[in-house]
Amino acid sequence: MSYYIAVNGAEIGPVVPSRGLRQGDPISPYLFLIVAEGLSLLIQDSENRGLLHVCCAKVGCPLVSHLFFADDSLLFFDGTMEEAIRIKQILGVYEKASGQAVNFDKSGIMFSSCVSEENRLTISGILDVHLPLGSGREVMMNKFWWGGCREDGRGMNWLSWDRMCGRKSEGGMGFRDLASFNTALLGKQGWRLLVDTNSLLYRVLKAKYFPNGDFLSARLGSNYSFVWKSILSSQQVLQRGVRWRIGDGKQVFVVNCPWIPRDIGFMPLDKSMFVSEAMRVCDLFVEGELCWDVEKLMNIFSVADMRAILTIPLPLFPKPDKLIWHLYKKGVYSVKSAYFCALELSGRTGMLGYNDGWNRLWSLDVPPKVRDFLWRACRGVLPTRGILLRRGIHVPATCLFCDHDESISHVFLHCLMAVELWRLVGFSTAVAFPIFMDFFIHIYNTFGRERTTRIAIHAWKLWHARNERLWVNKVLSPSEVHHAASSYFTDYVASLVARPRTLSHPSVPRVLPLVEATTLEVDWIAFIDCAVFASADLFGFAAVFEDLEGFFSIAISGFYEGGGQPVIAETLALRQCLSYARDCFLQADCIFTDNQSLALAIRSPLDDFSEFGLVVADCKDAMRSHGNIYVRWATLCKKDNPISLKNTFIMTMTQDEKLNVF
Repeated sequence: MSYYIAVNGAEIGPVVPSRGLRQGDPISPYLFLIVAEGLSLLIQDSENRGLLHVCCAKVGCPLVSHLFFADDSLLFFDGTMEEAIRIKQILGVYEKASGQAVNFDKSGIMFSSCVSEENRLTISGILDVHLPLGSGREVMMNKFWWGGCREDGRGMNWLSWDRMCGRKSEGGMGFRDLASFNTALLGKQGWRLLVDTNSLLYRVLKAKYFPNGDFLSARLGSNYSFVWKSILSSQQVLQRGVRWRIGDGKQVFVVNCPWIPRDIGFMPLDKSMFVSEAMRVCDLFVEGELCWDVEKLMNIFSVADMRAILTIPLPLFPKPDKLIWHLYKKGVYSVKSAYFCALELSGRTGMLGYNDGWNRLWSLDVPPKVRDFLWRACRGVLPTRGILLRRGIHVPATCLFCDHDESISHVFLHCLMAVELWRLVGFSTAVAFPIFMDFFIHIYNTFGRERTTRIAIHAWKLWHARNERLWVNKVLSPSEVHHAASSYFTDYVASLVARPRTLSHPSVPRVLPLVEATTLEVDWIAFIDCAVFASADLFGFAAVFEDLEGFFSIAISGFYEGGGQPVIAETLALRQCLSYARDCFLQADCIFTDNQSLALAIRSPLDDFSEFGLVVADCKDAMRSHGNIYVRWATLCKKDNPISLKNTFIMTMTQDEKLNVF
């Protein structure tokens, strides 16, 4: 008996039912426990006969010789040759009896400090396990990447795993470093200890490990648990990314709390400030107001600190201070940003150096295998004969198409085969390039992204023709390679056009016509804009009000001290516009901004704990209290915009007035 299955209109089969157990069968775990019990009894028998000695973590603790998990097993024994041989014999008996074999490539070993180096090497040789415990997965992934296409799974490791884990913008493949990724995941638990102070876990850990402080100042202490030690290992990452967002400034101390926004270090740079440790950030405000006292800042802080402080926007009404994650734009902890922070702290980032060519390479719209080929060519890890000779592999040194020594530059630039192919494509390789990356950057800068895509596919097909000549002795002419690459490119582009595209986010129109305002039944229209003057540490804003017939009604402009992000400046301009509309009792209206991020944030129901989110929350509160107000994003042409805000109104600001009304 057999079955056939219809999948997407195609018949798949036959499926022949048979007897036996398969992975996922409900009875499989129970049978595994029965079989694993045999291994446990073999170890216990050796213990009883004195051939193996169990492990004792501390006097009075239970004796442990082995621990079995779902897919891992831990064996404990004395670091001697005799016991290593005995363990090897037990595993051999178990393998013959059960049919289950130990994968020594994935196995690891760990020694106590009292085992000599000589004994460690001997025991590792007996067991055929040479990896430190916990490092097997990374070695296994590296072997899979470089030798996964071979039947025996073996291949030449062209780059170390540390370099493979580098960022794509730095020449790596962007693979996750497991140790750094684990630290980032543990950091999420530490983050919860900082922001969720009402949880049972926080109350228990605080009472035991940091009764007089918080998680950022906690120490390992004595008699600690494995859970606490694991969570505390992420403390350094959190110290790098956690800071206070200022609301009313009553919870944050000026000297000992991280609160000044900058790339690295959120404490004041000037350590010799003559201020009390009990001084809080609220003491830096103008008395009775939520605004910075510039004169006080000048007297206390250095110029760099003062400029950074003035970029902090303050809310219209007092709000509690809040701990935020500085490395993510919304202020909440993200594992991705914490991972790169942990990677940087481990010293594994920046090893390859940044090169804009890498971003251009990964941006090409080509199949993944072509991008992988380009990456290997730019990294210099293609198996040309010259590189193989340098690695000690005895092969002929000459090129397969000519009599010159074969290197990456020769294969793709100087070989007669390559020169003729590029002539057919339509460009010359007369310029000498020492490495393939320089050639790629030159092509991208000269011909642009689309033409570079064609050339990349031609280079990939050229390498394919070289391999065909090597392995199956098939000779392809330059015109045949050119035809194959052109056909491949045409077919790939056609497949992209035919492929249905799914959008993870609703599309936003690039241009919003002013006519939409009339469909909203509003009484007036406003346009807001801003300009940041970084050299003067201030930014200005302007708002223009019109009626629905397009007649100018009124305009306001002003400035804030401090630089900062343009999106925050635009949000402050919107907040000022809403405040003016509220004070003048203006009814339903529509406000246009040319900042898409601001328009989306106003509509978004998600929380944003950053400084930008703080000002957006003020705008939302004003819109709720005012009534029907609409904020729309519009990219206006000069002929549609009644005035050029930056050129006309912002430049009319004066240094001695906060708000101008025309």
